[in-house]
Amino acid sequence: MQGKIIKSRFARFFGTSCQASSGKSADSSHENIPRKMSSIYEIMMSDNLESPASQWLDEAEKIVTVTFKELNDNVKSMAAFLSNKLGGSQRGSFVGLSMENSHLWQVCFWGLLMAGYKPVLIDINHKQEMTDYILESSGARTILGKEN
Repeated sequence: MQGKIIKSRFARFFGTSCQASSGKSADSSHENIPRKMSSIYEIMMSDNLESPASQWLDEAEKIVTVTFKELNDNVKSMAAFLSNKLGGSQRGSFVGLSMENSHLWQVCFWGLLMAGYKPVLIDINHKQEMTDYILESSGARTILGKEN
């Protein structure tokens, strides 16, 4: 059942090029929304906010679930934090994002976008010289991630 909800959200965003699992055209309620990252975010948050947005195992092997409402609250808090720490003068600039796949990664990614920055996704497994090259070529002066 969860797969249908996710398929439905993305099918609506991409319009008639995606088919719902039943083979019928996807719901077109979002068909006229411009295809921007902010539109994807709005569609993700527009359905059932109490649905699980992500799940993972904590250190004690217990399943942790975050709803779309909790994700949205975390993203808004992260956006405010990043705006405060990075300052308005850098808004619109590229910011490196280098961390393991986790709930925090998606909070930081969407928080950067919501705060007006452009995330540059950097694989944590890259050698330092590749990371330096990506940062230099993108013009990113800040990198968000865990310290090594």
